[in-house]
Amino acid sequence: MMKKYIFLSILVFLAQCIWSFARLDSTLVFAEELPCLRCHKSKKAGKVVHPALEMGCATCHLSPHEKEKPELSLMSDPPGLCFNCHDQGGFMKKHQHTPVAMGMCTSCHNPHSSNNEKLLIAQIPDLCYTCHDKEIFSKKTVHPPVASGQCTICHNPHSSDNMFNLENPIGDLCVTCHEGKSSGKHIIRGHGFGDIHPTKGIPDPVRDGRELSCTSCHNPHSSSVRFLFANDVLSPDNLCLMCHKKITIKPKD
Repeated sequence: MMKKYIFLSILVFLAQCIWSFARLDSTLVFAEELPCLRCHKSKKAGKVVHPALEMGCATCHLSPHEKEKPELSLMSDPPGLCFNCHDQGGFMKKHQHTPVAMGMCTSCHNPHSSNNEKLLIAQIPDLCYTCHDKEIFSKKTVHPPVASGQCTICHNPHSSDNMFNLENPIGDLCVTCHEGKSSGKHIIRGHGFGDIHPTKGIPDPVRDGRELSCTSCHNPHSSSVRFLFANDVLSPDNLCLMCHKKITIKPKD
């Protein structure tokens, strides 16, 4: 009888220990992970969650409720705070996107969670149009990447060593899709002015300080004339007259 009593006492003791440890563990989890989300549930509601949030709110915030009035209480101001995790080198190249240069990371990204990839606050190109005038990209003839909202095929949204935040220099970038156009043969084919027209390596006659390139003749976004020609403003009647002022145009019969 005594052995049975001792055995039952041990079982009760073990059960109490297990219950106590389970309660302690759940309390620790609640203390470390849940208090903020108990009130701020929306911060983790998006399909894409910032890894920093998974690491805990204290990764970015100090003591937001220390004062009577809650405050962000960030560890440091963006973009310095962001660079604690994100490699600063990708944001500090020669040409910086204006929001990046101004440290406005959250003008494009939600720091907690989002239903869009890359934690974007809206989908591209709508996000881009919050700053960039949509009319410029919506004329009669639209470049296919623009029409499909693929701005980042050509532009790096953070920084680049190429002007306009291009992923590659203009000539190299264009031929990734338009193969065989770098020779310039397509420009004067059938006009009887020779075989080759330069596409780079000389000053642009119209744009001061710029080198001749594909965008000397073509608008990379949209144009009101065919082939994305850039003469819809400067020389509506003839593309060539933008640069070649002394060309004689044969009148129509």
